[in-house]
Amino acid sequence: MSQNRLCLVISVATATATSGLQMRTDAAGNGLSPPPAFTPYWTAHVPNKTNESYGYPLLAPDQVVHTYVYEASPSFGEYNHGPMISFWDGVYWMEWYNGVQYEGVENRVLYATSKDAITWSKPAVMFNTTGKTGLENEPHLEIDGRRYAVGGSWDVFARTGGGSEHTGPDTAMLRRVYSATTLGPVCWLGKEVPAGYEQFNYPVCSDAAKVDAQTVADAAAYVAALLDLEPVSDYGKPNERVLYELPGSDRRRLIMMLRSGESHVGHAMLASTCELETGAEPDPPPPNETMHFCRPGTGLYNAGLVGDRMPQNGQQQQQLQQQRERRQQEGKEEGGSGSEDGKGGQPQPPWPGYHPVPVGRHCNWTTPVVTNVPDSHSRACTAPLPDGRIFLIGAQIPKTRDPIVLSLSSDGLNFDRAWAVRVNAPPPKYNGYPGFQYPAAMWKLDGPRGPEIIFSYSVNKEDIALSRVPLSVLD
Repeated sequence: MSQNRLCLVISVATATATSGLQMRTDAAGNGLSPPPAFTPYWTAHVPNKTNESYGYPLLAPDQVVHTYVYEASPSFGEYNHGPMISFWDGVYWMEWYNGVQYEGVENRVLYATSKDAITWSKPAVMFNTTGKTGLENEPHLEIDGRRYAVGGSWDVFARTGGGSEHTGPDTAMLRRVYSATTLGPVCWLGKEVPAGYEQFNYPVCSDAAKVDAQTVADAAAYVAALLDLEPVSDYGKPNERVLYELPGSDRRRLIMMLRSGESHVGHAMLASTCELETGAEPDPPPPNETMHFCRPGTGLYNAGLVGDRMPQNGQQQQQLQQQRERRQQEGKEEGGSGSEDGKGGQPQPPWPGYHPVPVGRHCNWTTPVVTNVPDSHSRACTAPLPDGRIFLIGAQIPKTRDPIVLSLSSDGLNFDRAWAVRVNAPPPKYNGYPGFQYPAAMWKLDGPRGPEIIFSYSVNKEDIALSRVPLSVLD
């Protein structure tokens, strides 16, 4: 494994306006017109299969360190995917979903911990499979210093159609994490236990008779902070969105980029934008000055958290609850049409029996448009760096998932520089899908090697690995 050469792609943006831009051609040589306002665009090297890095320059070997967190084995699961790295209470955490051989109904959620992000503990189970449907890990949740793990079936992500992978309950599970070895009980975030899942004896998180008062309050605050995503639920791959706040905007403008869906577009990302409803957004939490995490796979239970910590105090939560009750009442008075007509009604459910989680915040999302940001149909992740630039980690190449790509933008829109960090994934050992995939990331100013960005990913959907790059490399 040490012989594998590494390549991660980083792009940095400098322009601050979209009007009058002369866009590069796409990979096929077609001319591209200026993008709509507040739409991300790519002016960096256009990836092409001229070499193993798709034409991106490679970072020097002394600029990146790679570590394997877990290497797949038949004894504990050959399938491992979707790792998300974070740091809490002096410990690095890695959570991912794991299966016997394939992505499927037996999937469960595992975690491992480390003091230095180099030597990792043996994996342990965070959420056992619910039997009838496989689980995926959602990003961790931190409220006033309290950590929670979130796990959900594929149906949590509000995609239409269903199918064999998407037959589970439309709610997620929450679990308090006290330490690396002490976990709280599991509870459902929905209003009631999903039908057919009573045998697991998990209560709903609002059940004060079975759930401690702090978890009840935190679960309610979490749901109240969720952001309405129904207007864009039919576009792209809804469990693989990235969400960030546009740097320097006077109002809280959000940008969402979506993994391309084969039925909508080929190898480019989609994008949507909105301004948060006036009065619906509490003041953002104080900046975490030493670290920050991106939150990949923006599904229902991740959508409202545009950062690594969630704001919570009594006045803010009361305001969110009043906003939600007002919209519910307006929808009732107008007949609850369920259309995007500004009257407060919920959109029509995407399939029979779907019950969307009540959300505390509303945003008037634009119809997603096709960008020229390359995408090979994989998950991505995004967040701000300490200096305010936005980074995007994904597979910004025409096809395959090798190399993995890290892009940066100083204005949140224009991506204009790029490097390759890891190429040449080893061949799968079992039944995996080749490549470096489904990345997540965090940066930390006081890491073991100084200020650095750490990103996690699966190797062939079998092994869990991470790579570390000093932030100075991005200057």
